[in-house]
Amino acid sequence: MMNKFFKIISINLLAISLGGCGMMLNPLLMKQAEVEPNNLPDGKLGQPYYAKLRITGGGGAIAFFKGESMPVGSGLVLTSDNPERPPGRDELVIKGIPVISGDITFRVSGALFSSADKGYFGKEYKLKIAE
Repeated sequence: MMNKFFKIISINLLAISLGGCGMMLNPLLMKQAEVEPNNLPDGKLGQPYYAKLRITGGGGAIAFFKGESMPVGSGLVLTSDNPERPPGRDELVIKGIPVISGDITFRVSGALFSSADKGYFGKEYKLKIAE
């Protein structure tokens, strides 16, 4: 009797994880939301830089994000601090005053709340900072 109970529970848990809300728990079943724009505007050494990144095609607000390989000491930060929209909704910004010149390559990635279909995002960017 106990084995039958565990078998039923196991089948139900598997069914839940493969459909509906289970997609939020299983990243292998999720599709990727889009990050726009495709290219960032160039910046200039010592001049204020500000660029918006918009997350589209997802069903919810940004749950968390990170800027991988953003050089420490570059003078630039990735943040959700956008004065034009409520924090964490669907936009991120790259801002600061660049203190290094050249090409800066980094990846932006994260996850979205309440999105059973497209629950994560990621994109690599190359930002050119002129002297």
